[in-house]
Amino acid sequence: MTRPIHFTPADVERFLSFVVPALDGCHHWAGGTSCGGHNTSEYGSFWVDGRGVRAHIFAAVALGDGHAPGNHVDHLCVTSLCVNPAHLEDVPPPVNQARKLERRRR
Repeated sequence: MTRPIHFTPADVERFLSFVVPALDGCHHWAGGTSCGGHNTSEYGSFWVDGRGVRAHIFAAVALGDGHAPGNHVDHLCVTSLCVNPAHLEDVPPPVNQARKLERRRR
């Protein structure tokens, strides 16, 4: 089980220094990136709480509605480098997987 992300206001300020708002409403991550695991898309990486975390997950926890253990943070905008909390939704893995399959069909 993944441990909760602990952060300070200074961590949030540092995080925001890597965010670039775009005309499409996305907030693009301009910091480090990685693919990792079974993902082929690049995702933002942010160092906080003594470890690297995905930037969109940090955004959901620190700036959005949170992130429940075991859930996935889905990009409603379908932009893997977006960290706009309004574009992120915490969902159970089966919902996230169904959405991925539906997006591929379109």
